Amino acid sequence: MKLALLNSLVMTGAGSYRAKELTLMEAKCLVRAYARVGDVESYIGHASTAIFLSSLLGIPVTVNRQRFRQHRNQPVVCFKLYDRVPEHKELHVQDLKTSAYAFFLLQKIE
Repeated sequence: MKLALLNSLVMTGAGSYRAKELTLMEAKCLVRAYARVGDVESYIGHASTAIFLSSLLGIPVTVNRQRFRQHRNQPVVCFKLYDRVPEHKELHVQDLKTSAYAFFLLQKIE
């Protein structure tokens, strides 16, 4: 099953979920392990976030604005910004570098 990358910590449908915060190193190792066998799908919807995550995770992260539906037991790495973005403001890579953020592993358990 492919690992998905999301730019928010969000339930993608009805069900029960488990979320675990990851360190940057844990997120990087997990994503790279799946990337080695071509099993990463990006659902990162903004170019600046994709560029920023590419540099943090060490793999190419593409922009994809398609809807994502998580399958049971499918691993998802979520990039969560803690800072509130002003309405209608487009974040640039420099903005992301100075923002508070975290990574989470989200699993749909039923």
